[in-house]
Amino acid sequence: MSHDARVFLREFLRDPARVAAVAPSGRRLSQVLAGAVPRRGVALELGPGTGAVTDHIRHREPRRHLAVEVNPRLARLVARQWPDVEVVCADAAELGPVLDAWGAARVDAVVSSLPGR
Repeated sequence: MSHDARVFLREFLRDPARVAAVAPSGRRLSQVLAGAVPRRGVALELGPGTGAVTDHIRHREPRRHLAVEVNPRLARLVARQWPDVEVVCADAAELGPVLDAWGAARVDAVVSSLPGR
């Protein structure tokens, strides 16, 4: 099991209602999700987890990339691994103030790895 998968599983076990998956997105799913981001666009990523999709979004070379993660441990992990991604530890339900603080009047793509409820 990879380090990211172990971290993800540990966070799931700590708070399964908020993490809601036992493993990060796979490579193929990550590529498909990232494909929604236009090259040089502005990307908003909800629930980056350990950054499986984040890495693929970065390959699209977004002009700006904001990742909103509710779990502080996962948010720190993504921020450390990809310092060019603007990571905010917040709940996506509070997205309005986050976008206001980010100065984003609009985004070109929203990529969500959040669980359905």
